[in-house]
Amino acid sequence: MLPRCPYAKKALVDNKILFLSTNNYYKVIEDTINSWDNTYEIAVVHLDKPLTTNAVANLRTMFNNMYEEQDFFFVEDYVELNNMHIMLVQRTSSIERARQQLKETGYYSGDSQNLG
Repeated sequence: MLPRCPYAKKALVDNKILFLSTNNYYKVIEDTINSWDNTYEIAVVHLDKPLTTNAVANLRTMFNNMYEEQDFFFVEDYVELNNMHIMLVQRTSSIERARQQLKETGYYSGDSQNLG
């Protein structure tokens, strides 16, 4: 099992995370993608509207298909403590650069899934 992302704390401290909360996620995602200027490394979108886990997974797949060519990648998550679904939005190229840097440090060496 891998530890949490080693870049997350630095992004938070450096104010590189955009936090959004909405029940109109289609509009917020579209606006976020269209106005992305790399001020932030990641956008965390709290999906205010009650959704099932399958519905959120379907949204993730849809957004990944819609915005893949624009270099964006979406990951859904569920924060059990607050009973909320979130969608993480990042540049695919940034993820790949970070993955390569982590691979070079041996970060993935103990991972049974061998993501590196």
